[in-house]
Amino acid sequence: MIGKSVSNELNIGRSVLTSPMLYGFDNAAIGEDLKRYKSALESRIADNLKLVDELPPLKYLSKAKIRKYLRKKIKDDLQKDKLFEKSVEIDKYAGNIAQHLQAYYREIFDYHLGVKERLDSGILDACRMYFNSDLPLRFLKALENSILIEKDFVDIYDKRLRREKLRLISYRANRKKFERLCSLHNMWIEPFEKLLKESTSTRRKLFWYVDFSNSKTLKDIFRVKKIEVASTDIKIIEGYVECLENLTQDMGLLVEKNIEFQPIEKYDTEDGSRTIREVMDLLNATEV
Repeated sequence: MIGKSVSNELNIGRSVLTSPMLYGFDNAAIGEDLKRYKSALESRIADNLKLVDELPPLKYLSKAKIRKYLRKKIKDDLQKDKLFEKSVEIDKYAGNIAQHLQAYYREIFDYHLGVKERLDSGILDACRMYFNSDLPLRFLKALENSILIEKDFVDIYDKRLRREKLRLISYRANRKKFERLCSLHNMWIEPFEKLLKESTSTRRKLFWYVDFSNSKTLKDIFRVKKIEVASTDIKIIEGYVECLENLTQDMGLLVEKNIEFQPIEKYDTEDGSRTIREVMDLLNATEV
């Protein structure tokens, strides 16, 4: 049976979490914001469609048909997405941080709250897929841990931004020192950016591969449905899972190095979705 659509986190890559800080120059040309938005929209559509091309062959649908179907769906969804719109705005502020420092800090923390809420929806989608399937538990753990460690990153990122704020304000009139602070920020964020990009694309390909392999028609894509491992190549799933586990481990090491003073919640801490999984494990053990 095909049910309602899944939520926003695992079906479409939508917004960028980090933006490099640049001293920048103000560009007040008419239509500049609209051009920036359209450019970001096309870039995000291209990123998503590239992931389709990178998927292995599917059981029922051709990747060419999926690509054509998703292009319009992704564009329509992003144009309605306030969080995506906000990410474009914040990227603008970060690109000219000296000019837009107050606006950047006015928006960034609320934006991160929205990102974390969307990540939570991804955990629910992963649980929903797992509970409607015969997938191994390792599949769910890999997706869940990847999302939880990204939430941990957002926490330490917020703390760093709050510490940087006073120094940026203090050195705003001193371009050399201000640019140095921006460079230090960008150097700190760079290793996280690489891992975040790889992690989000890998978990999306894992989720997509399972979903698309169990979709008999284009309208079945991203709908809640029965998932059967037999419709997939389990070796491909295991490959994605192992890659995601390694990326999560690397991300965890980076996060742990940056935990200061009061530790944040670790990604392997007990939470609601894990409790649900344990209940399901007990039920499965009882049935054996």
